[in-house]
Order: sequence, then C-alpha cells, then structure tokens
Amino acid sequence: MISDKTFERVFSDVSQSLKQEILQFRLTHMPKIINIEGWDWEYLDCGTGTRTLILVPGGLRRPSIGWTLLDKLEREYRVIAPTYPTTGSMNVLSRGVISILDHERIDKFAIIGSSYGGIVLQSILQMVPQRVTHAVIANTGTISEDQNMVKQLERRLRLIRVLPGLVVTRVAKWSFKRLLAGIEGEKRRLYEALVDEVFARSWLTKIEFVCHFEGLIDFQLNHRFTPEETCQWDTKVLIIKSSDDPGVLESASESLDRMYPKAVTHVFEGAGHMPSITRADEYLKLLREFLKG
Repeated sequence: MISDKTFERVFSDVSQSLKQEILQFRLTHMPKIINIEGWDWEYLDCGTGTRTLILVPGGLRRPSIGWTLLDKLEREYRVIAPTYPTTGSMNVLSRGVISILDHERIDKFAIIGSSYGGIVLQSILQMVPQRVTHAVIANTGTISEDQNMVKQLERRLRLIRVLPGLVVTRVAKWSFKRLLAGIEGEKRRLYEALVDEVFARSWLTKIEFVCHFEGLIDFQLNHRFTPEETCQWDTKVLIIKSSDDPGVLESASESLDRMYPKAVTHVFEGAGHMPSITRADEYLKLLREFLKG
C-alpha cells in the first residue's frame, strides 16, 4: 500500500521516519489471496526460516497492529499472518487458517494468538493438535465455566444489532484505544493511528463486530474441550498474561490456567493488554526461548 490522503490524514501526528517504516513494510509484504469454502482470505507469507509460525490476529481482524513483531520474527521463521473474512463462524475461521497451511504444504507449525486471536488459536489447536508444536496463548480467556457467559455475550450482540453503525464503530474505536494503555509517547500515537486507519478505511464496520460476538458465542457453545483432553496433546503451551490487563477478566484468566494444566505461564507486571508492544524486547526474548524448546 502506498501513501494516500487517508494515510497522511490518519498518521499526521506520527513522525516521518515511522511512517516510512510502515509504508516500506507494507510495500514489501503484499498479501496473498485464496478462496476457501466461498470466503476470500488474505494472508501474509514472509520469512525464510525452516520452521513455520502462524500469527492469528486479534479483534482488529488483520495483522496490521502486530507488524513490528512480525518484522522481527520473520528473520527467524516463515511467518503466515492471515486477515479474517467477515464471518462469525469459528469453524470457518479455524478451517480457513488450516486450509491456508494445507495450500502452502505446511504440516507442523507453531502458533501465536493474543486476545480474540487466542480464542481462534484454541479452536485451531482443538482441531489439529497433532500438527501444532508450540502454542502461545496470550492475554485472553477460554471456554468459560460461568453459565452466564453466553447470556452476557448474547445480550451484547443483541444491542450491537439494533444500534446504528456509527455508534457501534465509535464505541469500538474507544474500546480498542483503551486497550493501548501502557503505550506511551510517539509509540502511542503510532498505534492509535493504526487503530484509526482500520475504521477510516472501513475495514471494521458494524458487520465485523456482529461477527466478533457471534464468533465468541460459537466458541463457547460449539468448541468444547477439557483439561483432560489438553493434557493428551503433545503441543507445548505458553500462556502469557499481564497483571493489569483491562481486556481480560480475572475469572477468564484463571479458567485458562485450569484448561491447560501442563502449560508454562508468564505474567508481565504492569504491561497492559499488549505486552508485545509495551514490553517488546522482553516479549520477543520470551517467545524465542519458548519456541526453541
């Protein structure tokens, strides 16, 4: 993607050097496109490593906000980073990622998913645990033990369906920026601009947020697995948390621990919802050490 009026407007408070870095990254990372079961999927396929690492995106549904992590990891791994199509089916998302890997003739792989991406990751892991060597489940929850969880999600979905699209996107943009807590200075302006761009280009609309909650409900109702099952998987699991994560309830975090009793857990102190950004160097070191094991 080259610079255009939207880019210049949205990134007006970002330094010229950072804008050039983003544009250069995009020019050298053009997505592939494939149709899977009637859905058009875009995905980045970069790096030349002998091992494959999948980066599934979070609630923004595309890998744009994780571009700096991807840029570092592709120096050591082949990295596949998909953008989700507009669907609320967790099966479609999971099968789509797996189909991309089949298309690229990739058998074994490691996978990283944060926030909503952590939910998609667990769905993929449930489907093909024999293919996943390492799973990094970051800043997210899992199947809830709270019987009211689905009812709460369904109430939110009903509200989103009746609200005007402009109201939904304004609230959503505020919610995403709230999750940037702990990112300061110019880096904060950069990531706020990346969030703004998603809405300015209508990459996220009311329809995508309907899909977001449909996906969460689908996961809770139709992707049932147990700690006893996860213990049978050979996948090495790393759970990443933050002590002050505004995007994950404490009860959801505790459920994640119980779901993966064999997992290694790392807690970042005061790193917010996005330790991959607020603690970038420490986060990268943690990933490298875990993925080598």
